[in-house]
Amino acid sequence: GTCTTSASCLTILGCTNSMAINYVSTANEDDGSCRLEIYGCMNSIASTFNSEATLGNATACVFPVLGCTNPAATNYLSIASENDGSCLVVVHGCMNSLASTYNSQATLSNGSACVFPTRGCTNSLATNYLSSATEDDGSCLVVLTGCMDTRASNYNSAATLSDASACAFNLGCTNSLAANYMSTATDDDGSCAVTVTGCMDVRATNYNSAATLNRITSCVIPVSGCTDSLASNFNQPATQDDGSCSVALTGCTDTRASNYNSAATVKDDTICTFPVVG
Repeated sequence: GTCTTSASCLTILGCTNSMAINYVSTANEDDGSCRLEIYGCMNSIASTFNSEATLGNATACVFPVLGCTNPAATNYLSIASENDGSCLVVVHGCMNSLASTYNSQATLSNGSACVFPTRGCTNSLATNYLSSATEDDGSCLVVLTGCMDTRASNYNSAATLSDASACAFNLGCTNSLAANYMSTATDDDGSCAVTVTGCMDVRATNYNSAATLNRITSCVIPVSGCTDSLASNFNQPATQDDGSCSVALTGCTDTRASNYNSAATVKDDTICTFPVVG
């Protein structure tokens, strides 16, 4: 109102908000100190906890219900307001690890879901092919016809059934020492011409019956004669003794002598010794 007295013209500071708990009815100028009450849940455990509340209201507190909130789980808790990680979700499936449809995530076994493989040969070209097999067991027996003769030019190391008529041979001389050796030949035809140089003179001491080319200069022809150097007819060039040696043997040829030598060929009676007659 209009200031009519000195008293009414004084400034009184304070909270002028009548809703505030510190409202000052006599204050004529608000000093910003008003504190309004905030009703709310002041329990920090509650899900509705209000950190700004100044006046507690227990009915405003809502406490969470822990449990499984997944409706697909076997332990689903409909009243749960907060998931505690305990949900047990059932996964139907094959729990047999030997089955081809094995489900490692399954928690509830479903036998009808299990499909077991049929092991066998899955190669349709094999003699033991199994049309119902779903998994190959490495038993396939594949027949491969071909030439199994290692001498043939078309030898097939992978062949399992021999076909001799399929073999192709390159005929020729396979002896690398022969003059007509054929490196491409796979089968010897007996035509090899091997040259063996040597002495072909049967009289020679080094006669070579296997020689195909005669080397006369290599022949060693024996020279017959007396090979005894003590013989009077000793023949130095002789390489083969012919029994003709005449060895001079000096000795007593008098049959009356006690040292008579029947083998002596040269007479020397001066060396004869006669027995003394008494």
